[in-house]
Amino acid sequence: MENVEIIFSVVALIVAVSSVIIMLHSSWKSRKLSSYLEIFKYLQNEDVRKARGKVIEIGENKNKKSFESWTDDDIKYAEKVCHTFDLVGILENDRLVKKGFIAKTYRRTLILCWEAVKPMIDNYRNYRKNRDPKHWDKFEMLYDKAKQL
Repeated sequence: MENVEIIFSVVALIVAVSSVIIMLHSSWKSRKLSSYLEIFKYLQNEDVRKARGKVIEIGENKNKKSFESWTDDDIKYAEKVCHTFDLVGILENDRLVKKGFIAKTYRRTLILCWEAVKPMIDNYRNYRKNRDPKHWDKFEMLYDKAKQL
């Protein structure tokens, strides 16, 4: 009789531990899904989308290739795009987002936007008072990954 009780206890323990593992895994997946949805909401925010559109126009406009010819609005939109992609690049770099996910999902947009804002970034990296060669480097990281795809 004692062996049956031990076997029953072990089986009950295995079932309980399995249930806890399943609940934890389900909770982790739910949190991960919520994180991805928040990132998409952030990237699809109307102001951010408008800024990306304006930046792509800058890249297509041959007269705007020189950063010195940019308007204050051009700079405002470009900075918004840089901040946005740099932030999601930080999330990816810190492994809060699956490696390559953003570059794969936003490949074309990343390439067009980076190439359009590169004159501004070069200016900021080289000529600002507090020069920083790594300014918006996580955006650049995403661009490099997108180019490799």
